Amino acid sequence: TNLGTASDTYIVELTAVQSNSWFTFSLSHLSFSLDAGETKTLIVSAREANQGALGGVAYSLNVTSTSTGEVGDTFAITVRSVVAGGAITLLGDTATAKPGSSVSGNIILTNTGSGEDTFTLSSIGEDCGLSTSVTLSPGVSSEALPWSCAVPEGAPAGLKSITFRAVSAMRSNVVINQAVGYQVEPSWPSDALVAVGLTESKVSLGMDSSTSTVITLQNLGNIEVTGQLDAIGADTGLLRMEWIRMSDGVSTNEYTLTPGSSAEFKLNLTSNVARSATATLTVKATSQGGNVLTTDESVSMAVQIEGPALPPNGLSLPLGVSVSQPATLTAMGLGWLIALLAVQLLRRSRRNDSEGTEDVGDEDEEDDEDDEVKDLPELGFNECRLDEDNKVNCPECEARLGVPRGSQPPFRFTCPKCDNKIRVVE
Repeated sequence: TNLGTASDTYIVELTAVQSNSWFTFSLSHLSFSLDAGETKTLIVSAREANQGALGGVAYSLNVTSTSTGEVGDTFAITVRSVVAGGAITLLGDTATAKPGSSVSGNIILTNTGSGEDTFTLSSIGEDCGLSTSVTLSPGVSSEALPWSCAVPEGAPAGLKSITFRAVSAMRSNVVINQAVGYQVEPSWPSDALVAVGLTESKVSLGMDSSTSTVITLQNLGNIEVTGQLDAIGADTGLLRMEWIRMSDGVSTNEYTLTPGSSAEFKLNLTSNVARSATATLTVKATSQGGNVLTTDESVSMAVQIEGPALPPNGLSLPLGVSVSQPATLTAMGLGWLIALLAVQLLRRSRRNDSEGTEDVGDEDEEDDEDDEVKDLPELGFNECRLDEDNKVNCPECEARLGVPRGSQPPFRFTCPKCDNKIRVVE
């Protein structure tokens, strides 16, 4: 403002009281021509060239009259670097969730800096539906901004966290991070912690021999489980069993499974009897995890034990009549004796009715037949022969049995009544 009584021209100068390289300035006018009492506006712009002037820098603005050369007025200016800062407050509405569901809450941002600033808000590594910019004056807080994060399928149980970030537009190096914690609840399908799988549904072994099968375990939940394996079922005492953990070859039935992991065990089976038998096994897994104790079972597996061949043990007659082995052998011997006597009588009768040469031929032929009967080998252990009706007698239970159609001795088959393995010979 020209406070004089005549027109004048004024020169404007801005000088630093102390030397520095933190700020640069520009003036909208370097000189003014003012009539008496006239006022004009001068715009002074400051720009930070380098950071570090936190305490402020003093400048002097001088107005000098060109007509008199005197300084008409001086104005002191202090320039300070702006301070950027912020604080995040998180309000969690849902602090626990199972995999596949979500946790949610609200976020409040406060500008703790010394100047107006614009902050960019986002969540780190996860999509929580929060990606926005907020402009705040110093000391002012934003309204509550909602967020919601999905818990991934298969997320392991336990404490997890989500981190939110605010970046200052005024100072790009000013980044505010704040984490909120939430709990992933234990979860598993139905009531099963572990799935138990068998590679075979049926195995067989001979007496005094062994076989093996592989059992696969899989953790179905999102929490670590520990437990042990057992074999249950019918006639399990017929077998000796040994568990081998295949991951390290250790002889044990105990396991530890992290969420979603699996393990394999080899079950060695050894016959504990010297006869034919059948057992049924079911693998049971007793597991504990997340303060829950469950028992999960596999499907059943049949185990067939092949015993030694047994000798005949009697005879089964029509109408449900059974004869023991000693009585059967006695009856068979008596039958052979009667047959021999009948042959002798037949030979004598033929000698009386035919010529001598024919008698000699008949006698030789009958002697050959007798020799064939006598040359039949004795029956061995658990062996029998077909009778005239193409049937056999089970040596074990004395049942009279028909053999499979088209079977020709020697062959084996199983008695359907007592499961005894029978060998039919010529």
